[in-house]
Amino acid sequence: MSKLSSLLVRGRLAWLLLVSMTVVACERPDPLAGVTATPTPMPPTMTAAPTETATPEATATPPQPQVFVFVLPQAAGATAEAPSPTPTEAVILPTPIPPVAFPEDHLLGWAWTSSLRLNRSLLEVDPEGVVLLDRPDVEGEAIGLVLGLADVLVAGQSRCGFTPILVHEDEMLSINMPIPAVVLPQPLDASDGSALAVERPDTTSGWAFTDELTITGQTAIAGSFGISLRAEPCRYAQNLGFVPANVEMFVIGPPTGDYTPVRVDDRFLQPPINMTPPSLGRLPTRLPNTVTTPPASSP
Repeated sequence: MSKLSSLLVRGRLAWLLLVSMTVVACERPDPLAGVTATPTPMPPTMTAAPTETATPEATATPPQPQVFVFVLPQAAGATAEAPSPTPTEAVILPTPIPPVAFPEDHLLGWAWTSSLRLNRSLLEVDPEGVVLLDRPDVEGEAIGLVLGLADVLVAGQSRCGFTPILVHEDEMLSINMPIPAVVLPQPLDASDGSALAVERPDTTSGWAFTDELTITGQTAIAGSFGISLRAEPCRYAQNLGFVPANVEMFVIGPPTGDYTPVRVDDRFLQPPINMTPPSLGRLPTRLPNTVTTPPASSP
């Protein structure tokens, strides 16, 4: 009996222990009861990239310029008046030079000066005649041939050994057609503003061939063969005199073409050396009204 009682007592104790443990477990608070559960993040939804055919972005409109109006303060009680126009200064225009009117029945051209001579108040062509050119140059184009002993009119200032003349059509032996354009001469009353216009006592100013000079500053020395002093910067201009070799001259201006303006002491200037002018197609003398035939020589 004693063993059975002890077994019962042990069984009852074990059952009480199990019941007490169950009660304690039911009354024990949950440690995670106050913690809020964090929602599980969802993966982001993938959106397709816009293609090139998508609607283009709107172009930004450039800002419009702002206009500011400034109102000037006026004196109290003054009335705004329209500004008076500023008087314009008078512009003085140069007086146009009237064109030279040449007679319609005359031809204008350039003739070699040495082929002309003064006859009372007119110029007369040499008995050999002369070629009328379109410009003062031996290489100019021929307008025609002027008869010998023809009276001509001076049409302007001479240039480079040529004189501009007016020739009546009846005084022309031949006329080349079409007539070339003629270089207009400078009027006779025009002022000369070149460096040669100012002269010095006991000196002569003219043009010297640049290649025959040795120029140092304002000093020019004539070459080993000397130089001819010309009235104009061209080869066939009037010969003012001969400057011997190694003579010093004073440069009075910038060169023009192949020539340099110089001033020569008259003590060294010698008479000009006459050179034969170039052949300009001179004509035979006008035939007289009566022609005599020389008698035949006897055998």
